[in-house]
Amino acid sequence: MSKYDKRKSGRYFLLEDPSVSGYSGSPVVYIQGTVTNFIPLGNEPTICYGLIHGQLLDEGIGKFSLVVPSKYIVETIESVLDTVLIQKIPRSDGTLWCEREIYKGKLWNIISNYDENGNLVNKGTIQNGNGTIIHYHPNGTLHSEREYKNGLLWNVISLFDYNGKPLEIGTLKDGSGTFKIYYGNEYEKTRQYLNGEIIREFDFR
Repeated sequence: MSKYDKRKSGRYFLLEDPSVSGYSGSPVVYIQGTVTNFIPLGNEPTICYGLIHGQLLDEGIGKFSLVVPSKYIVETIESVLDTVLIQKIPRSDGTLWCEREIYKGKLWNIISNYDENGNLVNKGTIQNGNGTIIHYHPNGTLHSEREYKNGLLWNVISLFDYNGKPLEIGTLKDGSGTFKIYYGNEYEKTRQYLNGEIIREFDFR
């Protein structure tokens, strides 16, 4: 079967339930025995059948789930390691918010940022994983300016709420420390970084 994005042949098996939106890359497993708080109990092995790839569509409607068989997991991962992925992020109304390049799972370039009227706005200086990026709220106000190094978050220069009020950033400096995450104007969680990598998330104000 040919994949829609690359038009290359891929090996899949189908699941009758097409409701896998947002789960691409997640494992499909069979857990034997008793499960408590998502933790399998007992000595029976957990079997991984494959990874969710996406949906098989018919006239835009999901009909089946596509699953990459487990024997091809390593091959699948290796095939995308050196691929630059183009990520397009829409607003809630469907208009394009921004386009960016992801390389080996890291933010590599910002191709474009758009305001709510579809006009191009400042995107920062990042190139090949190094430089600054500019984030905007859906209403067009400035969200943050961040510095990246080798595709990893290194410093947060500024952070604002929807109304332009400065928000507390955290202790992140040169890739290590904490960074506070907000949903709209409300605090949601804190991420802890070490050398640009997220090592844990927690709700601690």
